[in-house]
Amino acid sequence: MAAKPPPSKEAVAIVWDMGKHMQGIAEIDGGQTMEECRAAIAEFMLKKIQYSHQDEVGLVVGGTEGTHNQLAVQYPGEYQHITCVLPIGKPSPDDVKKLKTVKCEGGTMDMIDCLVVAGDLLNSRVKKLRFRKRVFLFTSAGDEVDRKDDLEAVVNSFKMNEISLIVVGVGFTYNPPDDDLEADDWDDLTEKQQNEKVLHHMVATIGHDSIITPLDTALRRLTDLSARSVLQRTMTRGCWEFGEDLKIPVFAYMKTAKFRVPSLRRVSKKTEEGDENTKVNIERRYFRSDDPDIEVPEPDRVKAYQYGCTVVPFNEVDTQVLKFDGGIKSLRTLAFIPKKSIRRHHLMHGSAVLATPPNDPDADAAFVPLVQALYEMDMAVILRVVKVNYKEPTICVAWPHITNGKKCLMMNELPYCEDLRKFDFKNYADEPLTADQLKAAGNLINTMDLSTAGVDEEGEQCEALRPRDVYNPVVQYFQQAVRVRLLKGDAGLPPLDEKIAKSCCLFASEGNDLAKFFQAAHPHIENLKTLMSVKLLDKDQPGDVHGSKKYWFADGRGPVGGEPPAKKRRLDDTPSSATTGNSYWATNDNKSTAEKTLDMDKYMEKKVVNAITTMTPVTDFNAMIRRVDGDFVGQAIKEMQVIITKLVQDSIGSQLYNKAKECVQALRDACVREDEPGAFNTFLAGLKKTCAVGPKQKFWTLIQTIGVSLITAEEVPGAGVSRAEAEQFLKAAEVEEDLVIQPSVESEPNDDLFGALD
Repeated sequence: MAAKPPPSKEAVAIVWDMGKHMQGIAEIDGGQTMEECRAAIAEFMLKKIQYSHQDEVGLVVGGTEGTHNQLAVQYPGEYQHITCVLPIGKPSPDDVKKLKTVKCEGGTMDMIDCLVVAGDLLNSRVKKLRFRKRVFLFTSAGDEVDRKDDLEAVVNSFKMNEISLIVVGVGFTYNPPDDDLEADDWDDLTEKQQNEKVLHHMVATIGHDSIITPLDTALRRLTDLSARSVLQRTMTRGCWEFGEDLKIPVFAYMKTAKFRVPSLRRVSKKTEEGDENTKVNIERRYFRSDDPDIEVPEPDRVKAYQYGCTVVPFNEVDTQVLKFDGGIKSLRTLAFIPKKSIRRHHLMHGSAVLATPPNDPDADAAFVPLVQALYEMDMAVILRVVKVNYKEPTICVAWPHITNGKKCLMMNELPYCEDLRKFDFKNYADEPLTADQLKAAGNLINTMDLSTAGVDEEGEQCEALRPRDVYNPVVQYFQQAVRVRLLKGDAGLPPLDEKIAKSCCLFASEGNDLAKFFQAAHPHIENLKTLMSVKLLDKDQPGDVHGSKKYWFADGRGPVGGEPPAKKRRLDDTPSSATTGNSYWATNDNKSTAEKTLDMDKYMEKKVVNAITTMTPVTDFNAMIRRVDGDFVGQAIKEMQVIITKLVQDSIGSQLYNKAKECVQALRDACVREDEPGAFNTFLAGLKKTCAVGPKQKFWTLIQTIGVSLITAEEVPGAGVSRAEAEQFLKAAEVEEDLVIQPSVESEPNDDLFGALD
């Protein structure tokens, strides 16, 4: 039976000692130790927010003046001077900021009582849920412990509930030779050393990866660059098949995969105002390309594939049939090949590890001999892999990997013919090389050998630039910037952290493992530069003897990169200067230059606009008004009014308000030019009546902001609206019924003017 996977979530209770002894240390060092504890706890919570947002953290402070915890309520008079500052829950930026308000109050600190409160806090939250449980104790262990008799009960409770204990010691000096609490030197120890020895005993007895670590070590590990930890989960499970009679159960685990920076999400701008409802929904609508005003409903839409210049439609049934059926999940053996024949540049995507299921001795008995045989014969296996039922198959190669007694197969996908790209490059077989140049290049390569360029924790030489030691500066800086914005709000983006720069970018800077590496290689680089030096060409040299090349070998061998290519003909070259061949000029020899000139009038011909669309309404409106083949002013005004109304009504929020505003401005300008004030004033009054109040009020506010009001008699004689009335119309909340918005009868043009002259 397979073992249960480890829990995917963790619950942590942090106990922060702020008792009398810690207060004394703070008075001596000016509070430095307290700030280091605060920084370590804050960094721990930030990493949980960043990498493990499903984990939960709580904070218990011991040594406070007051008391606030659940056990003190259940057992009055006990578990005093212990305050639960943060209950167990998902940490937030506000929780991190709250750490700054926690101060040392110098109360009594009983570490056994604090551990009991922390354990109860965890058990009350987790209950029977699958959580990994840990208690972090930040303490100097200098205060007196009253509940010494409860020590074994606390240890047994932690063991039974599978709670790990991580002690972050402040000024710990005692390293017991054994775990015997009854040692003869007990009475010779100070109270702090006795408490330290008790903690060593608890850690050793509880197990479950319980440890004691110094504060400076914990702080350094928490502030070091780190990557997100990934739980060991299978990417696929199946059988390694050898025909129909031999099948070995195997699990596949993803070993390497490209880490991508999280994409920006669209949220409401109300987030900046503290509004918690930040979710934004995306609504997609489809319109005809030839008529953007007509929406295409879902029943009338179908997917299509581009086949050359032709679009081939496929309905849902066709799409399902089009998918290739690779069969059920499987890893089928196709062949065995020599390992040396695997071309590394053919390995695609991330690599995977093939291993047997946990606690499956029968699978181990069949799998291990095959891996060992492949290893000894230096062979690899070609597999046909179907990772998900009925999905497309892939061709993969797997080779043995044996380290520290562990045996598995490393697997990578191989390309199909369509995935390969064949390129031709210059043949360097005839490139002249001297013995000095080869020797200089060899010395440079030997000097820049990575196998001994690094230094491990013990000061020994080791390989440098191992993937597990090099962090992606893009990812690290992104996380740094997000953290600063998270904690400081509108603060500007920070400069690149020096630790990130030295580790990931500035390899030659002081403090980087490769600094001495580059210093040692510098003389060899200079030597190679001298032997293969290039010189900058003189641009003022008469005659283009060097072609288009900018650099030339100093020894006169020719241009860097080979012979210069043939000069490209410019578009404005004349036929006499152009090269012969299959070109435009070569196919029209019997025509004059004027005849060969493109007919630009054909391409500059203006498009006749017959209707206004929502795609380019202002352009269409102005084009329709300017038409000379008829009077389209009235039609253009009516259509523009319809377009404005449609834009305002169909706008999701204020999405289309700017376009509608531009349309209103264009309509007003045209009505002034064409002496049509009545049409605009009537429309604007109706628009105000619709939008001045209600869900579209923001649009009318936008109109008020830009000052678009009724056309006055000063602009168009006979408009019948004074400037004061126009200003009042724009300010008033509602349309006044008695406001004159039509041209007055007295000022109307006399239609029978010529008859009157008779």
